[in-house]
Amino acid sequence: MLCCLYSCYLLGYNQLYLALPAEVTRATGSQAALGWLFALSSLLVVLLQLPLTRWSTRRLSPRACLAGGLLLLAAGFAAVAAAAPLRLTGLPGLVPAALFVLLLALGQMLLVPAARALVPDLAEDRHLGLHTGALSSVSGLAVLVGSSVSGSLLDRGGALLWSFLAAVPLLGAAAVPLLRTPSPGGGNATAARDAESLRRAPAPPSAHPTGRTHVSAALSDQLKQVIDGPVFATVATIQPDGSPQLSVVWVKRDGDDVLMSTTLGRQKAKNLGRDPRVTVCVNPADDPYVYAEIRGEVTMTTEGGQELIDELAHKYTGRTYAEFNPQGVTDEERVVVRITPRKITGRL
Repeated sequence: MLCCLYSCYLLGYNQLYLALPAEVTRATGSQAALGWLFALSSLLVVLLQLPLTRWSTRRLSPRACLAGGLLLLAAGFAAVAAAAPLRLTGLPGLVPAALFVLLLALGQMLLVPAARALVPDLAEDRHLGLHTGALSSVSGLAVLVGSSVSGSLLDRGGALLWSFLAAVPLLGAAAVPLLRTPSPGGGNATAARDAESLRRAPAPPSAHPTGRTHVSAALSDQLKQVIDGPVFATVATIQPDGSPQLSVVWVKRDGDDVLMSTTLGRQKAKNLGRDPRVTVCVNPADDPYVYAEIRGEVTMTTEGGQELIDELAHKYTGRTYAEFNPQGVTDEERVVVRITPRKITGRL
């Protein structure tokens, strides 16, 4: 279903190079104005992509972004279709085309990040690459068929082509509620379901998957000093097949607990949601023969997630996370991972 919805967008996007040039030529007698319309599209993306993505990530669900993006596309095509009977020429004839470009750009900025972010939620981890490629490949094949139809309608001109192009994303928006999500018992959890589960009260830190209880271990003063500095840590989590998964992360200390940040949908968050056991290796770059291995268990919450990543970014880079990584606005919801040490070994 996601491929079908993405195909509706992709067919619309391709009209920048098929239907739009024909409309500009009809209105002005040449394609000279086409470059200005392309420049308008590019300028909109440069100026609005990050703010719009940041806003939509915080305010809208992925489904709402998909539906909203498709409705914007439909409105752009409908604007040209409505003006077609008037047979406007010259500068007035370019107004519907410019409105189409504007709405297409806004729809693209709203829809594409949401569609790509949904792939990890809908696919098994081991098949993620396959599903990502399928999103583009299957959509491309669907667009090939759709372009053949729109190409035949292009020869007839008038409102028929633009009405057809408006109907495609409109039907796609109507089909968004049919987009499946993994069942609670299988596949990857969706970001919304993960977020809801993390907002629930976590298990007591002493609870262990085996039923045994463990006493928290205290960090040495030397280890506290190292963690309080800009030291990178390696975190090991347990994959579904039992193999280790390693990540290099930023960390901070809260008493004897070690805190790190991740996002919903990332592999280590999924691993820790399934099995809270974790190992953290701290190895100062300026003293490589000294290290500490911290074994413990985690609790996770979305509360304070953005504040933590900003604090860590300032600690390691001197900037906010948005300044350090502008593309991070497309990340899924941030998670605070609190590691409670159970055993500490090494030379710190």
